[in-house]
Amino acid sequence: MRLEIDLSGLEDARKRMGAELVALESIFIKPIDPIDVALDGGYELPLDEVVTTNGLLEYEGRQILLYIQDHGWRCNEAIEDGSLGKKFHISECITLTVMRQKNRFERYVATHNIGGFFKIHGVDKDTGENLKGEAELSVCKNCLANIRYQGYSSRGNWTIKNKVFSSFSLTKFFTTYSSFFSHMPQRMAETASSSYSADWVELSKKIRRDCGYKCNSCGVVLETEKSLLHVHHKNGVKSDNAISNLEPLCKDCHRKQVDHSHMFVWHKEMALITRLRREQGVSPGQSWDRVFALADEATHGLLSIYKENSLEIPDVGYEYTSVMNSVVVVLDLAWKRNKECVLISDDISDKKLLTESGWAVYGVQELIDKNQ
Repeated sequence: MRLEIDLSGLEDARKRMGAELVALESIFIKPIDPIDVALDGGYELPLDEVVTTNGLLEYEGRQILLYIQDHGWRCNEAIEDGSLGKKFHISECITLTVMRQKNRFERYVATHNIGGFFKIHGVDKDTGENLKGEAELSVCKNCLANIRYQGYSSRGNWTIKNKVFSSFSLTKFFTTYSSFFSHMPQRMAETASSSYSADWVELSKKIRRDCGYKCNSCGVVLETEKSLLHVHHKNGVKSDNAISNLEPLCKDCHRKQVDHSHMFVWHKEMALITRLRREQGVSPGQSWDRVFALADEATHGLLSIYKENSLEIPDVGYEYTSVMNSVVVVLDLAWKRNKECVLISDDISDKKLLTESGWAVYGVQELIDKNQ
């Protein structure tokens, strides 16, 4: 049945009020992928559908966690104190390798829920009845050591290890490795769109324009890529728009600020920022602090190994050129003397070209494993 809607009365009222006629903007609502819905609530996956990307767990282009829902008689304890429950896994660690060998991998459930609470079930130790609940489980320490997350090492300083473990944040973890994946968790996408003041869009444009679109931290100029230059609230209060509280930062430097773990930076964005830095002479220099400041956060675990062992400082964003002196490939990290490099991109043609030119090409986790 066709509905006839008469808005003439509303139009007459508008004219009597003298109100201006304003065109309505269409609002696009991005549909939620069923895969994201399943992973948000926890999804049982067979082993052959879970792959690894640079040591991290992946399903359909999405970074995932694995955990065991069945806590048996320890379910009560886990619900009351998550640290007493079974650990969740963030990488292909020795624990998962052993589980594969025992064919027990199918007991794991995949999720990319960043809330920190996991749905578990078991048996009530007092009544013997089935029990369900949510537990704030802890991360697996073997996983942290496997990817050297924030410098965590099984043989490392105990104080540093405890700090990394106790302060572990799923949101920070996912954003650290955002350049490895093509999707972000749905809840993180929702969290990222926080409210600002009504005039924020115009104020942000003015701040960026007045500074010449230059990042106040690394110094890269993003006049041609304005969307990659943000305006940071130094005190974290988004309603405080005092000029002294606002700082223009490129997206990479912005995500490295305190309490900005919600900010995803895709690899193509990181590669673009790195290229512009090189073109403008914003180089890391021969300082580890400078290298950590400019390198993709996903490489920091690897960099910590090189720094701890006093190994050669890499060149960040090194431009490999052809015989015609044109840039062919931008290397995320490069050790020119040994012709070794790290590529986050999985472009087969780039790897083939570099290999044929005598370069040893590694993924981040490959080089971590080589130097562990």
